[in-house]
Amino acid sequence: MIMKVPTSQDNLWVAAGDGQLDRVKELIEGGMDVNSHDQFGYTAMHAAVSYNQPDIVKYLIEKGADVNVEDFEKDTPLFVAETVEMAQILLDRGADPKRVNEEGFTPAATALQEGWTEVAEHLASITKEVLVPKEEQDISLAHVQYDDDEVSGDLAIKMQEIINKIEEQGGVEDEEELKEMVTKMLLEEMRKSKIEKLGEGTYGIVYKAQNRETNEVVALKRIRLDNEEEGVPCTAIREISLLKELKHPNILRLYDVLHTEKKLTLIFEYLDSDLKKFLDSLGGDIDTITIKQLMYQLLKGIAFCHAHRVLHRDLKPQNLLINKKGELKLGDFGLARAYGIPVRSYSHEVVTLWYRAPDVLMGSRQYSTSIDLWSAGCIFAEMASGRPLFPGNSISDQLQRIFKVLGTPTEESWPKVSQLPEYKRDFEIFPKISLKTILPKLDELGIDLLKRLLEYPPEKRITASDALQHPYFDELRKKEQLSMDNNSNGHINTK
Repeated sequence: MIMKVPTSQDNLWVAAGDGQLDRVKELIEGGMDVNSHDQFGYTAMHAAVSYNQPDIVKYLIEKGADVNVEDFEKDTPLFVAETVEMAQILLDRGADPKRVNEEGFTPAATALQEGWTEVAEHLASITKEVLVPKEEQDISLAHVQYDDDEVSGDLAIKMQEIINKIEEQGGVEDEEELKEMVTKMLLEEMRKSKIEKLGEGTYGIVYKAQNRETNEVVALKRIRLDNEEEGVPCTAIREISLLKELKHPNILRLYDVLHTEKKLTLIFEYLDSDLKKFLDSLGGDIDTITIKQLMYQLLKGIAFCHAHRVLHRDLKPQNLLINKKGELKLGDFGLARAYGIPVRSYSHEVVTLWYRAPDVLMGSRQYSTSIDLWSAGCIFAEMASGRPLFPGNSISDQLQRIFKVLGTPTEESWPKVSQLPEYKRDFEIFPKISLKTILPKLDELGIDLLKRLLEYPPEKRITASDALQHPYFDELRKKEQLSMDNNSNGHINTK
């Protein structure tokens, strides 16, 4: 199930999901309908349940929230309960565990599909159902086989296989007993497969799965197919087509794609962590050598994308995967797009707010590779300081935070800035401050590179390929060249 977050910070759905109880009370007491839907059909109840906010759930119910309210896909809040505690709160207040959503799934079947096995078991013990969708008998992504770099499509445990096993053991006459046995065996297969939900990407839920025979691990991105042309979201097609072309050490590898009527599963290489988790694990304190190495790899990945006419458009620490070897790879290309010449007019909803370029924030639809370099600059500064450089909570706040550091742009510092659609002549005037004062960890060369990445005029921002040649990376390039020379010398043909 893909939860889609609305953009308005004043939305009751957002406040409920974020655990902002006071804000929820303020909005409801101010007259907002407790059962109001957002643009995707979700209610505050769906949000509070999905993000495990029990206090807000109880408050909403006190204020008349419907525990069986449906979104546009007929999912009630029980469909997004990830813990037994949350499911029981809903059940105690009248939630119907036998509801069926638009895909033909019950809450128990959905919980099993999402990997919430304790919830699935709890609900199934109440409904006595077999946790298998009728249209689609695959339950757990359990068995991955490799042949060099390719991954086979044998990822489903079929219900019929389990029934056959039961029959081989003598069979069961009682229908209810058969249901219980099948359910128990399905759940056991799920445990064996070592599936673990990692999080939600741009347009899908990401799981970790392990081959039971080889112990090799992959990441599975499962995308539920919406009512789009031919059943497959255009965003998913875009990601697939781009990633199949992009084979580079600093870009997450897409191994294979499984497509069924109701589901699309992308099989990626698995990396242990991402840059955000890495930063958090160190309390934001990364040594300067590691910062340089990670930045070099980030720019290499970006340069390769741009050389193949692809904009990533959603670079942020959460989308930069890192393994235990310190290798960094660009991931989550859900918003990525190929660009051509001349540059096309693209959609406005691009890049998480904190890493969004000011030209995009002010409404520019004519942009190119420069938007990825701005994001890279923000990530560079975040690695150096341990905290986001521009953590805005709205577009206006985001711009103001940028202006407070880089100075409010003028026609002199940014020609034609006043022609951007969202430019305001009454922007508050701020002077530029020294980046060194807020990023003392960076040396002069690091500060110079950062300045070039954060240039206001998009056409003046340094390109990824040029950034890799910046003196800041001189030492890394020398080591890299020495390593290449040594490898080459070790393979001289003496014949």
